[in-house]
Amino acid sequence: MHIDETYHTMHDIEIEDVEFVDGELFFFSKKNNSFCKKGKNGEVIRIASIPNEPLDGYRLYASMEYWNRHIYLIPFSANSIVIYNIDDGTMKFISLSKELMSSSFRFRACKLINKKLYLFSLYTASIYSLDLISNTFFMEANIDKSLIGEAIFDKNEIFFSQQVAVLGNKIYAPLANANGLVVFDINTRDSEFIQLDKEARGYSGIAIKDNDLFLGARGKNGKCAIWNINDRNLEYLDIDVRDVSGVYLMMDKPVYLSAWDYSFVKMIDDKIFMFDVRKKHLIYKQGNNESIISTRIKLFNRDLHEYVHHGSTLNEGQLISLEEFLIGVL
Repeated sequence: MHIDETYHTMHDIEIEDVEFVDGELFFFSKKNNSFCKKGKNGEVIRIASIPNEPLDGYRLYASMEYWNRHIYLIPFSANSIVIYNIDDGTMKFISLSKELMSSSFRFRACKLINKKLYLFSLYTASIYSLDLISNTFFMEANIDKSLIGEAIFDKNEIFFSQQVAVLGNKIYAPLANANGLVVFDINTRDSEFIQLDKEARGYSGIAIKDNDLFLGARGKNGKCAIWNINDRNLEYLDIDVRDVSGVYLMMDKPVYLSAWDYSFVKMIDDKIFMFDVRKKHLIYKQGNNESIISTRIKLFNRDLHEYVHHGSTLNEGQLISLEEFLIGVL
């Protein structure tokens, strides 16, 4: 795929995350080394290729976060964290440890808390942080694999996957290779492993409402579940989604998104962005007007009560498409 410096359609670009700042959409191409933005006038501009990374690099940066006029590119297969200054266009680079470089893939899940960006290693069972004031990169916890022990049912599977969730001073991080989750206290830096069940089932996504954790399935034996923090009761859901790209709360209802349909959904201010894997569309909506502003982009508003007519079906354990949930078209 050839990418021009400026173009008006996104061709066959695939993306795994976005940031939306001052009317401009920032994203990184899944298929090559291209950090891009879609400007206010609709043009798509390639900002840069990341130095010392292959031009045809695949899934170099699969996550990003925004803070204080900077966009942080989180490496999936790349060799450094990139800090992009929106105002002057400069970039800073944070090198990774030898431990992280020893595996093919680095991070997917990340969470911004109190001017720190927490990152969850895919293959080393470690939690790192980037201090956004000092740009100090630090290992917060190296989860003792013996702590997880026999709960690991697949030694070739990753540890942390798509999402983590925060309640109070604790981060809840589901595991893809064990039927359980790691609870990390950001104040004490203590870690706890909680085994949910002895079944060979892992998890990819998570959302929290009150004291319920909504867990998204990963893998062919996976099942979506609800786990209560207080009574530690585990309930498997009878919905046929065995590989989840994310769990999200919309109108206080959990939505489990199939990775076969969507690579991500991200809520930014009053907007929801989602990438349709099959149609290669990034979708969103604003106000009462729905429009396609390029061959790949639509927009949805977060004011969902205007569009949700059949969301109650989710309470009955049924799964409907995200478009049906947002717009109420059945």
